[in-house]
Order: sequence, then C-alpha cells, then structure tokens
Amino acid sequence: MQKTSSSTLRVGISSLPIWIEALESFQIQYPNIKIDYFFLSPFQLTGTNKNDEIDFFLGVQRDIPCDRFEIVHARCTERPVVILSHLHHLANADSISLSQCRDDTFLSLGKTNPSAHKYILDMCSAAGFSPRKIIECDYFFRMKMLLDNRGIALTTELGAQSIYSDPAKVRVIPVNDPIITRTQCIAWEKNKYLTKDAIIFRNYFATYYFHKPEQNIPDNY
Repeated sequence: MQKTSSSTLRVGISSLPIWIEALESFQIQYPNIKIDYFFLSPFQLTGTNKNDEIDFFLGVQRDIPCDRFEIVHARCTERPVVILSHLHHLANADSISLSQCRDDTFLSLGKTNPSAHKYILDMCSAAGFSPRKIIECDYFFRMKMLLDNRGIALTTELGAQSIYSDPAKVRVIPVNDPIITRTQCIAWEKNKYLTKDAIIFRNYFATYYFHKPEQNIPDNY
C-alpha cells in the first residue's frame, strides 16, 4: 500500500512540445506527485519490457496498439496542413492536394519525433507517391529551411503552432486530399492497477485541453 501511494509516475511522451504546458501546469497544481517523464517512441510500445516501465503514454492514437492499451482523447482531432515559405509557388493557395507537393523536399523531425516522420510517409503514400527527398532536422533547423524556401513541413494544425513564425514569411495551408487526422491521447496498459496519484494524473490530462481554449492559427498565417 505504501508503494502504490508514493511511487513516482513514469510517463512516456512522443512529442514534448505538445505536452509541456500541461505537464508544467500539473506540477504546479500537484507539487507532491512525482513525475518522471521522458521521450518514448510510440513504436517502442510494442516491447513488453518497455510497457512495464511506464504508467502512461502521451501520444497519437493511431500509433497506440488499441488491443493492449486503454485510450482517452486528450485534445481535439487535428487535420493535416503544409507549412511553407511565402516564396513557395503554392503560398497563396487556400488549400492544396498533397500530390501538388510531390516534387518538394519534405522536412522531417526524424528520430526526434518518429511519429511525425511516419505521418509524412503515410500521408504521401495515401496521396499516391513517395517523397523524392526527405531531410531530417531538429525544430530550429526545420524553421530555417522553411524560411529559406528549401523545403516544406507536413504536419497538423497543432504541429503548426509549435513552429509559429512571422506570417509574412511562412504560410500554413490546409491539405484537402488526402486527409489523415491525428488525435493526441493519454494511454495506459489494459488491466494495469492505477494508484490514487495515477488517477489524478489521468483525469487531469484527459480534461486539461478541453477546458482550455486551443490557440488558433491567425487567418493571415
């Protein structure tokens, strides 16, 4: 009983920028609940040993084995967008078909966000082509490449918020075909015993973003 009431919660996260605000808010409101959070590729969830080491996973629903995990939506469903320089030939489009970008260089976060990398591959496959060139980079280098018109970023509305830049230099264009959505979730292994602290954590993250207005992308972005 002592172990289950005072143990540290271990939380695997696929993309820290997406969750950092909620994590910081939780720590302020519940300073006595200890959390050890760390990057965890969703594809590591298939390893049973790794599952035993975590209490929760914060990531995209389509990456989580639904037969082994309980899943609760934690944010609104996201639709795809491309982010590109104002110098790009599609910069003034209201929306685009991804096939129009088949000759572009795609900027990927690679190993720092394998779920986002897989999303690029899945979207391009659904559009009927394979990217001719993908450059893996970190968040800073991706922004520089965008500003220099040396590639495009394929992400979602939520992902676009993490690389906000001067609307005069960068455009966010909705993708109208294909449309593969992403939904951020909190997940835990089925039949796993949840301590009192774990239940507080789960309920907090299951409701945090629904009680807080999402940041909207400006119309002129």
